[in-house]
Amino acid sequence: MSLLKPAAYSMATLMTAIPLFFAVENWQGTRDYEDARNRLAALGEELDYARLIPARVEESANFGSTPLFQTLRQDAPAGSAQSIVEGLTNSLTEMHEAESPQEFEAAARRLMRKRGIDGDGDNPLAFLERQLEPWQLTRRELADRLPLPHARWNRSITAGQRGDTHPVLKLPAMPLMKLLRLQARIDVMQGKSTRALEDIEISLRLGEMHAQEPGAIFHVLFLANIALILSPLEEGLQEKVWDADQLNQLARRLGEIDLQQIFVNAIRGERAYALSFEGAVTQMWGLGDTLNAEDLSWQYLAPRGWALRGLGRIAESFQDGLEIFESRKVPFGVAIDAWEAALDRQSMAPITAWTAAQKARSMTAVGRACLETAQKLAVLKAALDIMRFRLANDRYPNSLTELPVTPRDPRNNQPVRYERTPNGFLVELSADEEDTLRFRSDP
Repeated sequence: MSLLKPAAYSMATLMTAIPLFFAVENWQGTRDYEDARNRLAALGEELDYARLIPARVEESANFGSTPLFQTLRQDAPAGSAQSIVEGLTNSLTEMHEAESPQEFEAAARRLMRKRGIDGDGDNPLAFLERQLEPWQLTRRELADRLPLPHARWNRSITAGQRGDTHPVLKLPAMPLMKLLRLQARIDVMQGKSTRALEDIEISLRLGEMHAQEPGAIFHVLFLANIALILSPLEEGLQEKVWDADQLNQLARRLGEIDLQQIFVNAIRGERAYALSFEGAVTQMWGLGDTLNAEDLSWQYLAPRGWALRGLGRIAESFQDGLEIFESRKVPFGVAIDAWEAALDRQSMAPITAWTAAQKARSMTAVGRACLETAQKLAVLKAALDIMRFRLANDRYPNSLTELPVTPRDPRNNQPVRYERTPNGFLVELSADEEDTLRFRSDP
């Protein structure tokens, strides 16, 4: 009997303390979340995710009005443009893995032999052209809409009111991007520079559609799109298939790509996206401060306030990044380092620490990928400018200072390295790093 009283007292104390603990933490976490939201709102920041989504434009002026984009769905019906794109991309998988033009042609010959065609007796590029015939109507529809001024999805690619999930992952963006790259490489290797330029332009317009949507996933798709289409552009430079007007057009289009600003827009979208989960948190945890035994799972063992505090801290972590990148006071690579250092110094409460830190760090990883793409662009833009100089002056520049703008590495703002070679030139980011990004006009 003497042991029962202390046990009963301890149980009663525990049963009182747990609800009190949850009530206090829920109140404190909610207050912290509201304080974070109010601080960001006071800065004049747009915190409504739905308002960050681009406004609709007239279909008649929209590249995104191409029938392919209007009918995209998760399960494409047989015979549709989407199913043709996906089917061709899947059937030519080994072609996507070929890096150099020599590997590309060898892969085409292997594919010919697999399909019972003599690899030495037929033109492998002509063979690939025949394989791509089913999608030429769709390609023509895309090319015909290139002059249109806008490139928007113009449809609800996010669930509900385009605001709470990212079903764009269900769209066949990657198959289309891979097919455009494949088509462009074939056109470059056949010397069809006008068609190849169209392929590149189609891919860039698709990239515009991704870049204008808020959020990291769209930014990742945009980066993948740019990375894929740069290879036929580079091969065209090496094979010297572009004439002066085409080089000028490519230089202009690449110059319009502001990867740092697009990354800033992605951070802004992710910040608003985090704050949009307040209602979902309240719904998941219920309206009260007690646990629902029927729905009990590990995450509900923590107070609702911890989740709300985490959302607020995620948003503030993104705001720290925005302030670093928007100032443009330091090079892109230095800005990413500064944001990661700020995250290391940031104090976060238990439980919410891991989620908030991982969410913010996932964006710095996207930033690293963005920086790598920016560096590739810097090298190719330098090569473009050098070739434009040569066509205009009938010689290569003696140094990069002869160019209108000195190409620089976005990682540290240092000029790229330029060297004349026996039959052309070399541009690279660094002479000291074996795996540095470089372009040789005479590979």
